[in-house]
Amino acid sequence: MTSSRDTSLAEVAADSSRAQIRWSPVVLGCLAATWFLWGTMYLAIKWALVSFPPFFQMGSQFVVAGAALAAVARLRGSPWPSTKEWIGGAVMGALLISGGYGFMAVAETSVGSGLVVAFTAIVPTMVVLGEWPYGIRPDRRQAAGVALGLGGIVMLTQGQAFGASLAGLLAVITSCATWTVGSVWSVHGLPGGTRIHTATGFMGHASQMLVGGALLLIASWVIGEHPVWPPTPLALFCWFYVAIAGSLIS
Repeated sequence: MTSSRDTSLAEVAADSSRAQIRWSPVVLGCLAATWFLWGTMYLAIKWALVSFPPFFQMGSQFVVAGAALAAVARLRGSPWPSTKEWIGGAVMGALLISGGYGFMAVAETSVGSGLVVAFTAIVPTMVVLGEWPYGIRPDRRQAAGVALGLGGIVMLTQGQAFGASLAGLLAVITSCATWTVGSVWSVHGLPGGTRIHTATGFMGHASQMLVGGALLLIASWVIGEHPVWPPTPLALFCWFYVAIAGSLIS
């Protein structure tokens, strides 16, 4: 039987290990990628809309990014997803990619990228509310983070004309709602307790990108979107930037 001193030493060692992981270069690099790459992606999408309409732009970017990620996963020895995992990837891809990114790009056709960023910043709050039916309550740090984030959104949006485009605002609200549902379901499953099975690692993300991107391309074809060809140099650069930096890396 271990003594209380041994238990205390083990707890200290565990806390130290968690602290090292929390502030490791990989974690800090991921945080920087989220701040810079994912943050600047919104502006790049706005500039790419000059030549690439919203559903076509996001669909083609995620199909390319998903194919590249699937190739990397296969080279690393990952198997192709099973039928059940493809179905789970389709559900998540429809919510996170098709709904989350597709409607966000639609919103940017009539709403400034700054306002879109401000609106998407409410997603953490929506996720906290979405976890409420599962019996999960935010702790003090989470509640403080949500409150601080909401305060920042209020400061960022002072003086902005939110009523400038009702269609754009409805699109970004749809984007936030589908992203929230996808985020909650990916962790906790459906409200009835049914789990959504997706492939693990890179292959899981790749399957979501491929299916979500394909659905966006189908929607683009159905509504009659037509990209401008040849695209402007800036739009083409932004397309590659979002596909590689925004979609694949971040």
